[in-house]
Amino acid sequence: MVTLEDLVHGQRANAVIGWVLTGIVALSAIWNGLTAAILWCGLALLVVVVASVPALATRDWTAMLP
Repeated sequence: MVTLEDLVHGQRANAVIGWVLTGIVALSAIWNGLTAAILWCGLALLVVVVASVPALATRDWTAMLP
């Protein structure tokens, strides 16, 4: 069983959780784009971009915002 301390200090676990949440926000952006909620779509895309920049800049999938 994973303890809270493992989640807080585990870099890989934090990265997986972060990418799952980023994926959920990306799906929300797609949904909002399809339902013509352009403002919410733009906001969700902005969040996805900001969350993805550290990983893209360092080319390390475990790099996340603090």
